Amino acid sequence: MSAEPPEVGPVIDVEHYLAVIGLGDANGLALRRIGIGLGEMRAGDDNGASAGDKITYVTSKAILKASEDLLQRLKTRVAAALEAAPHDIVYERKRFWVQGSPDRAMMLADIAQRTVRGEDAIMGYGSNSETFSTVAIAPNAAVHVADVEVDRDTGAVTLLQYTTFQDVGLCVNPDQVEGQMQGGATQGIGWALSEGYAFNDQGVLQNANLLDYRMPTSLDVPRIATNVVEEPSDDHPYGIRAVGQVPIVPPAAAIANAIYQAVGVRLRELPMTPERLHRALKRSGETTPESEALFNVIRQCYGYRLTADELEEVRKGVAGVSQAAVALRAVRLNNSDEPFALGIPYRQEG
Repeated sequence: MSAEPPEVGPVIDVEHYLAVIGLGDANGLALRRIGIGLGEMRAGDDNGASAGDKITYVTSKAILKASEDLLQRLKTRVAAALEAAPHDIVYERKRFWVQGSPDRAMMLADIAQRTVRGEDAIMGYGSNSETFSTVAIAPNAAVHVADVEVDRDTGAVTLLQYTTFQDVGLCVNPDQVEGQMQGGATQGIGWALSEGYAFNDQGVLQNANLLDYRMPTSLDVPRIATNVVEEPSDDHPYGIRAVGQVPIVPPAAAIANAIYQAVGVRLRELPMTPERLHRALKRSGETTPESEALFNVIRQCYGYRLTADELEEVRKGVAGVSQAAVALRAVRLNNSDEPFALGIPYRQEG
């Protein structure tokens, strides 16, 4: 896609809209002077998926390098035309001139016209990749707040409101940034509440379709409020940070904390389905804080040796001991002023 500006002048076609950032700054061009050309898949090699910070964060660095390379090539072409050394060519506001001799000058439009009247086209090249070989990539930060309603009888969780805060460094395209924040949060909400693989005893996937693999729909997700924070990153020439991956992470923790605040039950396994929450609510009526604390100690020490069913039996056994302790706690022994306390020693191995 390219558009002719209203006045006569060069129109530079590039392969991605992000080029307006690099070309505009490196070459001193107004945004309306830059055309956007979308290339076909056959025009280039396979670049993988549009994911993993590869678009705004990584590609914009490559575009800036290509723009700077283009400017140097333009100076070389101008130097040949003006019979000067390339390092003596100065560029500003679409005008080239020889340092110390401002009358020896050439306009950017003149160079562009030469490329359509016999001279070779002038192209800039640049590349960039997200690696950890030099400095760490721009760190990301996000905060999510979830308001939930829990049905104690069924374990169903209803999201009433969801709010996101995220540091994006520089918000290049507000609509797309907010859309990524909302889309990532929706994916994280699905992982938190409903999305999970179900295997039978033979290891066969039982929900290998979108009917049984429960993804959230518009009926499950409320309006997601977005709050964009802009703290420029030192790792990027424009302070840009990646956006898309970050909002997927917080929803599970935010919703788990909201459920705990609502009903006092801490879920530690995803997805937090109504069945799991209902079982946890039922267990919470049979246990005490002491029994949960003791069970957590046992799980940390020996959990790697036990299956899920064995751990559940341990939980029930600890709950029974704890209930006995609650009954005995009120009994005073030998006319002592100190209430009865139950202590269970344990040994940690390894």
